[in-house]
Amino acid sequence: MHTAADCTTTASEAIATFEAAALRFRAATVEEMLLQHTKPLAKHDAIVRLMATENALTGKTHSASSADALAESDSAYAAHLQQLRIVVTAKLKAEAEMTAAKLRVTLATAALLTVDDEATAMSVFAGAPNHG
Repeated sequence: MHTAADCTTTASEAIATFEAAALRFRAATVEEMLLQHTKPLAKHDAIVRLMATENALTGKTHSASSADALAESDSAYAAHLQQLRIVVTAKLKAEAEMTAAKLRVTLATAALLTVDDEATAMSVFAGAPNHG
């Protein structure tokens, strides 16, 4: 049997976990937006760099379409894409942590209904002081 104090402690911890995950989610979302916004420029820069190099098949410099096809082989653009993948993964992880924390709050709140003293459970649930 759970005590009201156990349930409120569990709920408080889950709320703190949710808040921390929400901050990480926000930061990852902002960084993802920035990386997505600058992705076309990073690709353009990669194409320009590749157009200045020789195409091994033709012996001439790369055309724009050839450079575009090879853009992901450019180290700076590849690093940009890798950072974007890292940020999206962090965002998804934070979102999953938020969902899990919400569920823990729900379970802790539901557990209050199983506390022996209904008046104590209701006072804790309502945020009132425990007079039990």
